[in-house]
Amino acid sequence: MKLKNEERKSIERNNLVQFKEEINIFLEQIKQVKGVENVVFAQSDGNTIESAGVWFSVDEIINVSEATSAIFNMGKYLYPKDLKYILIEGRKAKFLIAPIDNLLDKTNDRILVEKGVLNDKPEFFIAITTQPNIKLKNLFFRIEKWRKKIKMPLELSKESFRPLPIRFKNRIFRNGIVRVNTKENEGVRFKQSPYSLNLANTSKELNKIMFDISRVIPELEYAFISVEGGFIASNLLISVDITIEKLDNISAMSYSFFQTANRCAWFTKQIDVDCISCLGTKFYAFIFNIEKAIFSVRVKKIEVSRENPKRTPLRFDFLRVVLSEFSKKINLIFQENIKFKK
Repeated sequence: MKLKNEERKSIERNNLVQFKEEINIFLEQIKQVKGVENVVFAQSDGNTIESAGVWFSVDEIINVSEATSAIFNMGKYLYPKDLKYILIEGRKAKFLIAPIDNLLDKTNDRILVEKGVLNDKPEFFIAITTQPNIKLKNLFFRIEKWRKKIKMPLELSKESFRPLPIRFKNRIFRNGIVRVNTKENEGVRFKQSPYSLNLANTSKELNKIMFDISRVIPELEYAFISVEGGFIASNLLISVDITIEKLDNISAMSYSFFQTANRCAWFTKQIDVDCISCLGTKFYAFIFNIEKAIFSVRVKKIEVSRENPKRTPLRFDFLRVVLSEFSKKINLIFQENIKFKK
């Protein structure tokens, strides 16, 4: 009996090693996409499992994992059912975060969840840092292909993935998993200025912009502008499934989500976030950075059907460009009405 247990453990160890090698191969393939800088495969709690890329410091791998973990978990809270990607964009870099094991589209997946074999809550994610001009289509294609392949073996092997950060640090040097180039971190400073905003002067202009958005994007579910603390300055609620009270909660959480992403982006890449895009199987959501506030939009994703054969689904790239133009208009209104205090 003891021998059989040892043989079983030996087989499990060999399978785990082989599985980690497969993960490494995939991460290296992602790294080869033009514009990709670094790739991290991690647990939702921020523990790094594997990584690929050239890093600026020894601790940067763990810092990126922990920072993107905070963003990942807040994204799950806002969009718990079908979140596929979180895209964070700045002028000098982008972050792409992809949950791994929550795509339950097939009947077999739902049966496995009911039997306890699969978990419907994402516990792992890939975090990718890229240059700002990267073509996202190539990344999406590779991730989708690998995500379907890896879901079941990952779920069955997840109990073995419980490394502590210090163990991961040691493994970097002992096994040479990550090639590290070190560079001293420069000091990080935030500038804050007290200000006042007269919302009475802006409400008419903001409401007009909200109306214009609904005309351009018929699938709009909601749009709102939140000032510091997540308080709504202007909104347009179309979805019948969302109450005003729920929209207030979404606003507060969205503001916190953006602040978290902005701080993480600053500490890891020293960039300010311009936009956060969340892509789901049934929705697109966007959060834009405007002057002392955020502009948040959620759009329902539609498919061509017999009832609407001529209705063309709105593409992610189109929505991002159109909403970016609206955010610029909102930003100008806020800039004209904000008074900074000495």
